[in-house]
Amino acid sequence: ATRWLLPRLSQFSTRHPDVTVSFSVQTLPFEFADHPYDAAIYHGHQPRPRTRGIKLFDEEALCPVCAPSLIEGVPPEARLEAMSQLTHIHIMSRPDAWRQWYQAQGLEFLPAMSAGPRYDLFTMTLESVRAGLGVALLPRFLLTDDLEAGRIVMPVPGVLQVDRAYYFGYPDDHAPID
Repeated sequence: ATRWLLPRLSQFSTRHPDVTVSFSVQTLPFEFADHPYDAAIYHGHQPRPRTRGIKLFDEEALCPVCAPSLIEGVPPEARLEAMSQLTHIHIMSRPDAWRQWYQAQGLEFLPAMSAGPRYDLFTMTLESVRAGLGVALLPRFLLTDDLEAGRIVMPVPGVLQVDRAYYFGYPDDHAPID
């Protein structure tokens, strides 16, 4: 919502000045019947049951990122070892992401890597990375500006491919949203 949707909202507001958009962030699955939401953007394998809508885009990959200062002076061939010693920051909605990342790289996931902090939101996680608190796995689409500006770096090139996407949906018993 903060890094992807809000920057695009002005175009929508220009085209639809009669529509007011309010936001609430929900990190856990929910049912429209239990909440006063007209529509939602959510992460999943497919559209939610009893909804209409569209697939916005595939998540594609989670990338390991950290502050440049955490690997400064470490040669590329030693960065994997250096990264494994950093605090691993976790996203609550993806509790096994680090384990899956290490497995995808053919590496061992050590119990100490589970000890890092856990955050609900990508924005919180990214800010903790910028602050030098550790290394995190974040969706590639959120990282472009920070990587290009040098605020964060990928210490190693390996990513975790993700088979989920982001969807826009609304209850199927509501009138279509144009």
